[in-house]
Amino acid sequence: MALPFLPAADILPALQQLEQRAASPQLQQLVRYASLERVIALCICDSSGSLGFDLNFSTGTAHIVLVDFGIDLDADTCYNIQQALEHLFSIVCTLPGPCRVPFFGLLATTDSYPEVVFPLQHIKGASSFTRLHAALVELCNMQHGEWLRLGAAGDASRGTDVLLQSLHEAISQFKRQSQNLLQTAGSWSQLEITVFTSKQGLSLVKPLEKFIKDLNLDNLKKMQVVSLLSDRDDTRLLSTEAAGIESCSQTSEVSDSSGDSGATAGTLELLQVESDLLSLENFFKMWLMDSGTDREHLHITLPEVSTAQDRMWPLVLKCDMQERILDPSLIPFASCYKLHQETPLRSLPSSCSARPSAPYLPVRTLRALSLIKQDGLCESVLYGLPLIVKATSCWKMDWDDLEDNQQTFNAFCCLLKEKKLALLACLTPETEATSNIVAPSGHFVLLPSPGPTLLLKSVAVRELLLPTEVCAGQVEPPTDVQQTVAESIDKLHQFDIYNPLLVQSRLYGSLSASLVKSNLPSTAAQSPFPVSKESQHQPTREERRGTTLKRRGTATSFG
Repeated sequence: MALPFLPAADILPALQQLEQRAASPQLQQLVRYASLERVIALCICDSSGSLGFDLNFSTGTAHIVLVDFGIDLDADTCYNIQQALEHLFSIVCTLPGPCRVPFFGLLATTDSYPEVVFPLQHIKGASSFTRLHAALVELCNMQHGEWLRLGAAGDASRGTDVLLQSLHEAISQFKRQSQNLLQTAGSWSQLEITVFTSKQGLSLVKPLEKFIKDLNLDNLKKMQVVSLLSDRDDTRLLSTEAAGIESCSQTSEVSDSSGDSGATAGTLELLQVESDLLSLENFFKMWLMDSGTDREHLHITLPEVSTAQDRMWPLVLKCDMQERILDPSLIPFASCYKLHQETPLRSLPSSCSARPSAPYLPVRTLRALSLIKQDGLCESVLYGLPLIVKATSCWKMDWDDLEDNQQTFNAFCCLLKEKKLALLACLTPETEATSNIVAPSGHFVLLPSPGPTLLLKSVAVRELLLPTEVCAGQVEPPTDVQQTVAESIDKLHQFDIYNPLLVQSRLYGSLSASLVKSNLPSTAAQSPFPVSKESQHQPTREERRGTTLKRRGTATSFG
């Protein structure tokens, strides 16, 4: 049965009425999960016609951060936490579409009670960021408060009790906001709690395991205890590789140290993160990535192979996809990260032309920053449409200047090709006259080619780069599996080079069909039924003549 289109304002009340009419709690829960996750994700459309909820982020996770102020949590570390969260939500609140971090709350532990810095609430738009920014500033001010120093001399058990009180407060906030989250986001959300502390994570394992075991909350997705490592603590400072090994060993101890491992397995996670700004930014950016395992993202179909039943079946590789960078076209300053000939046209000043409305493409300026070896440039950080750069042929320039520029450009190309180097350059930023906001500087690389031209491509920067999980060494697959894959790929043609002129995507036919369909009458274009052959029948000459004579005879009889 096809589902009718309903706006978001009508779907939520209808689903709530359906939930009230459910006879049993099990049926009510089924309505909440099945209806909200499937129907809303597929049926709610915004005014632009796009889906109101991204399928990859249809069930958002509510994040609550708890900062455990202790003796070793200095002002620099607290400032880095504040800056990392501010950088994260400056992107979250400007990205269009469904919010990737829809719900957020911030708590801090004092000497005697938990302090709610930012209550758990929906995050979207500039108004949410303004409130959150004020709360983050308050967090840094709290670190300098005298009431925090009073608790520094207290015993460790007292600090653990306050931490557990803060966790109870976080759970209480989530329970109180559950109904509001349902009405705001249209789906039940899971809760993820992150505790930042300067203490050793293993010292908190037992009380946290008991807390999770006694907790009656099925929506708790994960509880992370992040031990912040300071550069000044040489005994705890680990390299990136050693920190990863330590994190894995601690996580395994958490799973095995409890008598009832099933209650906390996969829920409690201990991590060690450097307290510098870059490490904290990478940690929070993991929230922007889709880590759900409800379904695979991609199927790669290879040629058929023979199975054990002597049947031929295609070999299908089921994969997950991961974003490497954030799409710059989704942010407000998208034009600063691309150099395309489709740049918005401007009008010439009246003093430059007799026709003031004559459009022109503005001249963009790239400033050279450094040279990079071509071997050290990873393809995963390059994005956007490639552009061919060559020496200008502008007829307005003097002939001698054109020739000098041509020779200089050719010499530059030859040196880059000879030394196998690429040029890193940035776009000169512009200041908006209305808001006095300095625009960001997009970065680009210029790669040499066999001829007197350069290849221009956009390159990722720190703000756009997303973290990647370091995969373990590749394990050699079994021999029979290798033989099966070899049998499949041997059926594919192999070419020495890729020639795009030999590969077509049927674009012309699709464009022509869409243009013809858009030009048809509305009734014919919208009719879901094909036109029958009888309706397409054209009458012959004799049939048209008989019809005319019949009409004339009818007219005479009435006369």
